[in-house]
Amino acid sequence: MALLDPRTEGGAIRITGAAAVFVWLALSWPLVTGRSALFLRDNFNLFLPLKAYGAEQLAAGRVPAVNTTWGLGQPFRGNPNASAFYPGNLLYLLLPFWSAWGAHFALHWLLAALTMAALARELGSSRAAACLAALGYAGSGWMLSNLTFYTTTVVVAWWPLVVWGALRGGRRGLGVGAIACGLALLGGEVVLAALGMLPVLVVAIWRAGMRHGVGRTFAVGGAGALVALPQLVAFARVLPYSFRASHGVPAGQVGAYALSPERFFELLVPFPFGDPLIGSTGLAGVTLTRMPYILSIFFGLVALAMALNARPVQAKPASCAAAFRPCAGLALSGLLLAWVGGPLAPLLKSATFGLFRYPEKAIFWLALSLPLLAAMGYDRARQGDVDRKTWWLLAGVLSATLVAAFVVRAPATAARTQLAQQIAVALLVLALMAWALARRKTAWLLALQLASLVQLHPLWLTEDTSFYREPRGLAERLEGSRSVIPVGLLYPPWQDAAHTAGSEPFALARANAVALGQGPGVLHGLTYPAAPDVEGLHHVFFHFALFWTSQGTWPERLAWSRQLGVEAIAIDRSLPDQLGLEPRAAIDVGGVVTRLYRLEQSPALAWWPRRVEIASSPRQAFELVADRSQPADGVAVPFALDHAAGGRVTAIEHAPDHVTLEVSSGGGIAVVRRAFQPFWRAHLGDQSLPVFPVDLTFLGVQVPAGDHRVELTIDARPERWSAVAALLVSVLLILLSVSDRKRPPARPRLSKPVH
Repeated sequence: MALLDPRTEGGAIRITGAAAVFVWLALSWPLVTGRSALFLRDNFNLFLPLKAYGAEQLAAGRVPAVNTTWGLGQPFRGNPNASAFYPGNLLYLLLPFWSAWGAHFALHWLLAALTMAALARELGSSRAAACLAALGYAGSGWMLSNLTFYTTTVVVAWWPLVVWGALRGGRRGLGVGAIACGLALLGGEVVLAALGMLPVLVVAIWRAGMRHGVGRTFAVGGAGALVALPQLVAFARVLPYSFRASHGVPAGQVGAYALSPERFFELLVPFPFGDPLIGSTGLAGVTLTRMPYILSIFFGLVALAMALNARPVQAKPASCAAAFRPCAGLALSGLLLAWVGGPLAPLLKSATFGLFRYPEKAIFWLALSLPLLAAMGYDRARQGDVDRKTWWLLAGVLSATLVAAFVVRAPATAARTQLAQQIAVALLVLALMAWALARRKTAWLLALQLASLVQLHPLWLTEDTSFYREPRGLAERLEGSRSVIPVGLLYPPWQDAAHTAGSEPFALARANAVALGQGPGVLHGLTYPAAPDVEGLHHVFFHFALFWTSQGTWPERLAWSRQLGVEAIAIDRSLPDQLGLEPRAAIDVGGVVTRLYRLEQSPALAWWPRRVEIASSPRQAFELVADRSQPADGVAVPFALDHAAGGRVTAIEHAPDHVTLEVSSGGGIAVVRRAFQPFWRAHLGDQSLPVFPVDLTFLGVQVPAGDHRVELTIDARPERWSAVAALLVSVLLILLSVSDRKRPPARPRLSKPVH
């Protein structure tokens, strides 16, 4: 029992660590067993359909180039959001889908705590200080915000180890840092990883000097890119033809998610303006008009107080306190960019070529730095060196805000009450911190940090997976139809949003599920031919079709829906009577009635059009399709060519990246209902056949007269060879890491604190 004696520093660390592990297990166990799932924001709407498709294809032994369930075959391997080459995908081969989905988040959440603790120890922090840094990083509102994005979860878990590698240097440091960097890039969130390279550069220069620091950064980043080479190669094949590359981010989205100065108060209490998941009005009438990108920047009051207790000192680089200036500079820079990125949105768009749109992502620098500053301040307090002005400052700000919460006329009484409760808890934590420091019981601060983070529990939202395991609502009434359009989830939207089925995230997720939403529709065999890649990686021609359809009339929309092979439409209002469609089913969810309309057709994968029409522009191609009564009546092509009517086409084999056609014709165009991508190739034996876009969206193949078997394929050799190279680099990095027998720099010995 002496090991768990709270009167000793080691015992307090073990007790707090055990409590933190218990909290992690209690929250993670339902995820790993598949009983519940993290569903908020993009997790269900974007990532779940991608992972469901990827898991199915991985079980079949392939990582396809295109996603046949999405937009008729939009990029999959080259879509970073699919994280198609991330080793964590093996979980889907070992576990049921929902268990693998939950294990991804649970394991990376734990990894984030371990890697931050390792980084703090590399800087020379004591074990207790490293424990505080781990709690401040992995338990923060910033971390819980990133758990609502499948790919950012990977980056934030591995990145402290990337920084660790640049700090340590040598073969082991560079090897481990490069592998961690490569895994983060394979995870898919390239923008966040790019932001993370600045902390790597700053700490490397601080530790090793300008020349060696820059060299370490390039070594870690360059070797990491080689580890992630298959993902980068696949992305490079897709990007040049995508809407994102040709148009960038829409101007209205750049800077939309900037951190308002009022939200700096979240460093003191978690939710000063009410629940960020639904939006409400809090102190002084500040209103959250929509869910922010980072739900809270609360890192724990103990971590904040200890960070403010850190001071710059002249010491050896092995000392954590010596890293004060680079860490403080990064923390302040992150806050500044997250704030000014909104007002300077046009400059931000130009500087990043339209690839960066969320200034709040810069909080990453603060998230990496503040826990390390907290470790510095803790070790300073451990030696009895405490700046009591910090406590008076925090107590004064909190007390003044508590008074203002009741004096200022704010319309949201509930938000004021919630704020008052949070401030009261913060004042109590401050008082207990002062008592612990006065008694030299600094290890007790770890328990206070863990307790203060419990206030973030509203951000831990999970959904019972039993609701999503079977088709529900309209999905039960499709009568064999599989190709669907849920109008409420289209982008660009076809209509103004109707009233929603409540603002609770649970209600919205369930309403989307019963109205044919992609999460979890893909799990039940549904396909979404009109679905775009919300990150803009779909082909620019496909975007033209989606945009003009959203702006068109209902007859034009139905013509395009039939051309895309849509079999059913779900919409929360009645379609015009002149369309001649009757709803086949309707369902009421929270007062919103969604109707199901079926389009009578059985779309073929390939066909031979009756005639060819020349479209001199994408807009003209759209209009020709919109005026067409039957999908096979004609086809719009960008140039003139000979085409004999009466041909026959049959798709005898088809896989995501391979379609085999049997064609009997007098020569002309065979059309395949797959989205046009420039990397498709057609072959007739050893002869290559021209492949080009038809009707803006489909694959067209020019076939000579006669009876032929035509093969359409996507060459996987670039990704295959890059995967071989990445594997060889990874093995080399592992060998370098384990062969480094160099002793790490000695950490400064800290005198034993008085208890």
